[in-house]
This record gives sequence, structure tokens and C-alpha cells, in this order.
Amino acid sequence: VAPTYHPSYVLRTKDDWEGPVIKLWFERHLQSALSLNGRPWEVVPDYRSQVTIVMDSDLAAEWIRDKIYRGGPVAFDYETNQLKPDGPDVAIVCSSICWRGLETIAYPWVGEAIKATAELLVSDLPKIGANNKFECRWSRRLLGVSVRNRVWDTMISSHHLDCRPNITSVKFQAFVRLGFPDWSESIRPFLTSIDNQGINRVREVDLRSLLIYCGIDSLCEFLIAKIQRMEMQGE
Repeated sequence: VAPTYHPSYVLRTKDDWEGPVIKLWFERHLQSALSLNGRPWEVVPDYRSQVTIVMDSDLAAEWIRDKIYRGGPVAFDYETNQLKPDGPDVAIVCSSICWRGLETIAYPWVGEAIKATAELLVSDLPKIGANNKFECRWSRRLLGVSVRNRVWDTMISSHHLDCRPNITSVKFQAFVRLGFPDWSESIRPFLTSIDNQGINRVREVDLRSLLIYCGIDSLCEFLIAKIQRMEMQGE
């Protein structure tokens, strides 16, 4: 998938102050599209099957601590009961971690898994995210820790690579870079605030469905970051 501006828009803006920039991006997008050859995969990846649900808090903690010991970059994600962690009743419902793009787990936010997650956040493992300030604010608010060694933010990198609006979300980037359509359709209605405190209905979602959703977020963040890094290095 190679999105670009509509040709008529390029023509209409050619005399505007941003016209030369839009024309330049349009030409680059065409060049990129025409350089594509064949199909990206022999077999389309099944991203959902790459997420392992771990309901047992102790087992999730054991997996997390093993990855801290083994080292390597991770992407992690929270699902929360509201957007900002400022209210009195804020809560993280579940979390997910993708390790090296090879293993991804999603687990409920309970018990020993919470402690192990805090240990991972303050470790030296390189951290990848999408809109890192979200997880950082929630980590400070509920865990009392700051996330160490944040090395990549897919949203900021999307802005850097392409300054068009409305393209930086994980869902959009996963679609155009990985060919993976939006996986949030069944979850999205429950993420909207339902009161003046900002509380949403995320706890009404089937937990296993929410865990898969959360796990895909982490997995795609890692894979998107890998592609973005290659683009920035000109590979």
C-alpha cells in the first residue's frame, strides 16, 4: 500500500506556500510505489497467532524477568480505563510486551506481573512505544517509576518521515507498512469516555479479546519501529 496525495490536490496547491513540498512528497511517493516489486510475503503473516495470552500472573512475571535477564529491545502497551491517569479511579486493565519481535505476551494487570513490569520499565532494556508519553505518565502515576532507556517512538518517527496529518497511529502505520488491517473495530466503542470523569467501558470487553488487541499493539509497534529505523538509515 503506497498512500499519497490526490493528484488534483497537488495541482490545486502548486502556487501555495506549501505547494513545492507537496509536489516533492507526491513525486517521492510515486517513486516509492513504482519501485515495489512482487508481493511482500510468500505467506501472509498471522499476527494474532503471534500473541500469547498469559492469564497466570506468576507465569507472566516469570516470562518478563526472563527477558530482563536475556536482554534486547521490547515494545510494551497498556489498556486503561481512561485516556489520562489523573482521576481518582484510574486503572490499567492489562498490558502486553513484545520481546525482540520474536515473542509477545499479553496479561491481566494483577499480582506479581505488575511488580515484574515495573522491574522491566526501570531496566536497561531498550523500550519502543507509540506515543511514549502515554505509557510514561501511567507508569509514574500507578507504579511510581520512570521508564528508562526509551529508544523509539513510532508516532514521532512517523512525523519525521512524513509530515502529513492523520497517519501516525499504530493502526494506520500497520496497514500501510505491514498490510494488517485495523484490529480495533470491535474494541473501539468501549474506549470512548462515557462520563465527565473520562472513564470508558473497557472493562466490559471480553478479557481475552482485549488481551489479543493489546498484544497486537505491542507486536505492531515493534515491527513498525524496525521498518522506520531501516528507512531512516537509508536501507
